[in-house]
Amino acid sequence: MINKDIYAKFDEVYDKTFNLISAMATAKCARLEDVKDIVQETYAEYFNTLKKKGIAYAQNDGGFVVAVLRSVLFKHYKGRENEKNTLVSLTPYEENVSDIEDSALSIFEVSEKKESISLVLAELKKKDLLTQKIFAMFYYSDMKIKEIGALLEVSESLVKHKLYGTITELKLKLGGMV
Repeated sequence: MINKDIYAKFDEVYDKTFNLISAMATAKCARLEDVKDIVQETYAEYFNTLKKKGIAYAQNDGGFVVAVLRSVLFKHYKGRENEKNTLVSLTPYEENVSDIEDSALSIFEVSEKKESISLVLAELKKKDLLTQKIFAMFYYSDMKIKEIGALLEVSESLVKHKLYGTITELKLKLGGMV
């Protein structure tokens, strides 16, 4: 039987670190479709460590989870350095298409919104991985431009350029849908 303190500690650390770990996984992944698996694996390993070695073992909670994330990323991509990642999927973010509040909208409005989101995601899939990461971090993780630049190790101006240039492009291509 697992000690209740372990569950409490895990929940506390998870709540404190989830946004950071998700953002770091997004920044460091080779494919956006890997983010959810990497984050889940990170917290599973953290929980298993708490079970095996106890709460005292992980002194610096945030730092320890970041170290686990790095280990998971290394294992996940070990031996895949030469893989071509030309087809990048935004599947973790496509799930939000179904999250549109159906009760407040008519069937036509819901259908129209889902169609718009699908078109935007299809256009984003055509963009380079860096642009996709910037969009995911800005809109999905709700990060600031400065934070995105720091995490991706690129300048703020590049983040702005990629973000606003793509928004302008989407508005031109998709018209009033964006």
